Formats: sequence, C-alpha cells, structure tokens
Amino acid sequence: MNDIVPYSKWEDVGLNDLTIHWKWVFGMVGFWAVQALLPNVVLGVAFFVLWFFTVQRKWGRREAIVSLFLVTCVLANSREPEMQFWKMFRIVAAGLLWVEGLKVCFQSELEERRKWMTWGCILVVCTILPSLISTSPREGLFQSVLIVTMWFVMLILSKVNSDESKSLRANSLMHLALVVVLISILAGFLEWRLAFLQARFRGIFGNPNSISHWWLMFFILGLSGTTSLRKSKSLGLVLLTGVVLYWGASRGAALACLVALTGWVWMRSSFSILQKTLVFGVLAILLSGVQYATVDMLNDILPAHMVRAENIEGGGGRFLAWEHAWNEIMKSPWVGHGGGYEERYFESSYNYFTSMNHQGLSHNSWIAFSMNYGVPQALLLILGLLVYLGLFRSKYRLIALIPAVFSFSIEGYLTAPMSAVSPAMIFVCGFLGSFKRNLSTQHTE
Repeated sequence: MNDIVPYSKWEDVGLNDLTIHWKWVFGMVGFWAVQALLPNVVLGVAFFVLWFFTVQRKWGRREAIVSLFLVTCVLANSREPEMQFWKMFRIVAAGLLWVEGLKVCFQSELEERRKWMTWGCILVVCTILPSLISTSPREGLFQSVLIVTMWFVMLILSKVNSDESKSLRANSLMHLALVVVLISILAGFLEWRLAFLQARFRGIFGNPNSISHWWLMFFILGLSGTTSLRKSKSLGLVLLTGVVLYWGASRGAALACLVALTGWVWMRSSFSILQKTLVFGVLAILLSGVQYATVDMLNDILPAHMVRAENIEGGGGRFLAWEHAWNEIMKSPWVGHGGGYEERYFESSYNYFTSMNHQGLSHNSWIAFSMNYGVPQALLLILGLLVYLGLFRSKYRLIALIPAVFSFSIEGYLTAPMSAVSPAMIFVCGFLGSFKRNLSTQHTE
C-alpha cells in the first residue's frame, strides 16, 4: 500500500494526479485475454483470486472486496455460455461483501448504526411486506430478500469518510473502470461476436446499454476529479467515453453523459451566474428543438447505428412498454404484484413485445418498482436510496444526481442489485455523496 502515499483528498488531488499502475492494469487485461481464448472454471478461479489479492495489496482488504464484487457482477452479466460460471463466483463475492458490510455496521458509532437499521427497516417494509401480501408471494420473495440484503450492505460500504479511505476508493474504482473498459475494447479485436450485439458494442457485458450506463458512472466519477479537460488523463477519460458511446450507440447513456458534462461546466467554470444562465438557456432551447427534428435530419447529424430510425420515435420500444406496464400498475397501485413481477410479465408477453420491436423489460426503474411493490413503495425506495447515498447534499450533485436519475429512469437496473450497473451506480454515487457541499470546491491539479 506504500505506492499511493501520500493519501490525499480526492477534491484536492483529482483525476490527473492519480498514479495509474499500468503493469497491474495490463497484467489483468492480459490474464483475461487468456481466459477469453480458453474459457474454463480453473482460469476463472485464478483470475478471481489474483484480482482479490493484488487489489488488497495495493489498496486494502475492503477495496479488494468491493472491486471484486463489481468485477464479478460485470463478468456474470455476459450472455456467453462459457462465462456463466461467473454467476457462482458473484455469489461468493457478494458473501464477502455482506460480511464486510455487517462488520462496518456493527463497528460504527451508535448514531450511525441507527441510521443503517432505519434504512434496513425501510427496505423490508417496501419490498418484503408487499411481496408477502401479493398474489404470488413465493415467486416475489427471492428478489425482495436480494434487494434488502444487497442494498443494505452496498449502501454501508459505499460511504467513505476519512481522507485515506477516499483516496483508496478513488484509486480502486478508477483502476477497475480502466481494466474493464480495456478488456471490453480488446474483446472487440479478439472476438467480434463476443463484443458486439447486432452491430452495437457490448464488450464483455450482456448488452450495449449495460456497458454504456456502467461506464457513465465512471465518467461521472472521473469528471468529479478534474477541473480541466485539457489534462492527459481527463482527455483519456473523454476519449474512452467517446469510444464506448459511439460503438455502443446508447442514446440514453449519451444524453446522461451530456447532462453530467453540463453539470461539470456549471460547477467548474468561472462564469458569473448570469452568464451560466444565458449559456444553459440557449442549450435548453437547442435541446428542446430536438423533438421537432425529423429522422432524416438526425441521420444527417448522427451515425445511423445511433439514430436507429426504425425505433427512435417509440423510444426504442420504451413508450410501448411503459404503456403496458402502467396498465399493470393500475391493477394494484398500492402494493404491487410482488417482487419480480415486472420480469415475469414481460417474459410472458415476449413474443408480442418482440413483434412490436421491443426487447427487454420496462427499461424504467420507477415503473419496475411500482409494478413489483406499488407506487408509494417505489417512490420511498428510490428517493430513500438517493438520500442515503447523500447525493442531494453532495458537492458533486450537479455532476452525479441528475445523470444518475436520468440513467435509471430509462433503464430498470435498480431492481437487479447484482446486475453490472446497479452496484456501480451505488458505489460511485455513494463515494461522491461522501463529499458534502460545504467543502471547498477548489482543486489543485
């Protein structure tokens, strides 16, 4: 752990002064490449163990557990049959995470423990109780218990308070992001079929939206740590973001990145309030004009694989899904239909939605939770999550809060606490929520 001394505050050091351990990065990428060419459980175990112990050596046990859980969630997201053993490894990592989370909870001060116990009670009331009184209690109980247990420990471990722990978390998260995105890009060159789905980049993830929204979280993290995009590491962040968004062609993630960048400009620029208001007023007018743009006009501006003219007017099938989901919500708006109902409903109507050019579930976490647990519980769950993450009081709220809300409002990943994106969102936003807005906003880079 001596290689990152002195431990400095993230807001004082920032992205461009982080020491990137390139040997470790390329070593992990190379090891994965071997595993990709020769996928088997033995190499998977070796990767699992190597990741844990090397991260522990550099950034400590807690960061090793957190990053191990995050990377196993990414690898378990793959749809490749040869990679399905990572789902088992993800459970092992989740067990380590749970033990560490309980350890932190019981070692904290009494007031802090009470806060986490209150959060646990909120989770139980909003998920398990509605599932028990739903029409399908047995089917809904598993997902409800999973949300309670994982959200509870992830929220606890997402918070970092000391300068040393903030430095450790920033280092481990940025190295994790770099390894995963480089592995994904390498996969595109090693095996096109593995890294692309219907001509859209998905890397080592299950689908293009997953990698785009996963990388969005780390783009937000990187933005929070820089005051200038002209520095080398900031330019690298922008370049990698451009590659992921262009290849992945996720319109929602691209808009969320634009919102995050807008918040960064507002937070970091030296313009007066009046100048900022005028600039963003013009931007808002331009964005509002998008609704009047025709598909042909968008095709002239953007790549065809990003416009996707066949489904853009229906929001990629989302508007149809939301209409049907809303009808289901209205059948039981107060307590929902039980955990996992959203998934069961869309799977039972798979042929219909496929014929209507829609893939997946509701693509909206608010709607998904409302279908499962009822509208009041959905609001309490999501707003409670944002409050406990500390985003409303964070000095980085302009960079993180709105993009994160926009992201899970067009994707339903919050209902899956062990998906690739959901843990990334919680740990990144929990880290940024640890910086309260009364702190200095000045970086020295």
